[in-house]
Amino acid sequence: MKYMVKLEKGVYLANWRGDPGRTLKIDSAKKFKNRKAAKKSITESRKFRPFPKAEIIEISN
Repeated sequence: MKYMVKLEKGVYLANWRGDPGRTLKIDSAKKFKNRKAAKKSITESRKFRPFPKAEIIEISN
């Protein structure tokens, strides 16, 4: 199982630089190997913006 982070409605954490890197395309969202890594990325993202509705989404490989 892999995971990705939905920062807010229709906005996903992306695998590029930014504050944090974001994308509207689900296919461009960053994939994480485990839930712990995804949770850590939310913590890091919140250093820039609050993202109160950020959530981890489980995806199939």
